[in-house]
Order: sequence, then C-alpha cells, then structure tokens
Amino acid sequence: MLDSLKRAARLFSSSSIHLSTLLSTNTATDLKELALQITTDPDHKFDLALSLDDLDTALQITQTVLENESEIKWKTLGDRALTVWRFDLAKECFEKAGDLSALMLLLMAMGDRDGLKLLAGKAGVFFLFLFRFNVLMELSVEEKDQNNLAFAILLQLGDSTACVDLLTKTQRAPEAALFARTYAPRYVF
Repeated sequence: MLDSLKRAARLFSSSSIHLSTLLSTNTATDLKELALQITTDPDHKFDLALSLDDLDTALQITQTVLENESEIKWKTLGDRALTVWRFDLAKECFEKAGDLSALMLLLMAMGDRDGLKLLAGKAGVFFLFLFRFNVLMELSVEEKDQNNLAFAILLQLGDSTACVDLLTKTQRAPEAALFARTYAPRYVF
C-alpha cells in the first residue's frame, strides 16, 4: 500500500493538498511523514510536524508566519517542546508568544534566577511607567495579571523589599502594609 501511495504522490504532485489530506487521515507514522513532505499548506504542515515531534520543522514554519498570527503557534510549539524536554526551545517560544505565566513556571522549574529577575522587570515595567508619570487609571484584567505575576516572581526570589515597593506603586497600600508587617518589618513605623 505504501508503494501505491508513493506512486500516487508522484502522479498528484500538482494537487498535493488533496493527497496530503488523504494521507493524514491515516494514523500510521510513515504516512504522516509522507504527508509532511507533500503538503504545501503551512498550517497542515505545522500540525503534522508537531504530531511527529519534528520540532525543528515546526519552528521553521512558525518563524515564517506573520507576527499577528503566530502567537498561538508559538504557544503550541512551546507546550510541545516541554513534553519532549526541549527547555531551550520552550523558553524561546514562550518569550516570542508573550506567555509570561508559562515562562515564569518554566524559569522557576529550571531554577533560573536571572531569567526570573528579567521577567519580573518585563511584567512590572508597565506599572513602573504609570507610577513614574503619576498616571492614575483603572487597570484592566490583563494589567492586573501582569502585576500579580511580577509580585509572584519577586516573592519567589525572596525580594520582600521589591514586593512592598510594587504593591505601594500599584496603589495597593493595605496589601503592602500587611505584607510589610509580616515579611519586611523594617518598613513598618
């Protein structure tokens, strides 16, 4: 049967989309590899590469996708990279996807303190900007999530001073007071 499909691939090279769809419906690995070689549809090729754990091909495809369409592909590729223990690729993918929560969990699991410090800076930059220019505004859910992420990272790093500063700068004085009383008594007068 495989020889017949290879001959069909040569015959139907002009309509490779139909042939690759036909091949991908079968779950045999060797047929998926053939479908990966034949298909011209980038989305289909990306899905096949992920199912075959061909992360290098999936990475090449993701790099060619337009930036506004690539966030989901970067997240998917990062998740798949984690399942096959490719932490370096997962870190790159989560950074490019802007998935700060997943990146925080990965950096914590890797014990990368320097990476966590940089990530806390990325998550807290928006709030420091607001504070520096005395901008008082209601924060959106996403902005509050970034604030919480920055706080969680700083707490994980054991930087109680920075935690109190972040809470104060984001107009959360009651939380800052309780936190300071418990973890940073030098701030309590």
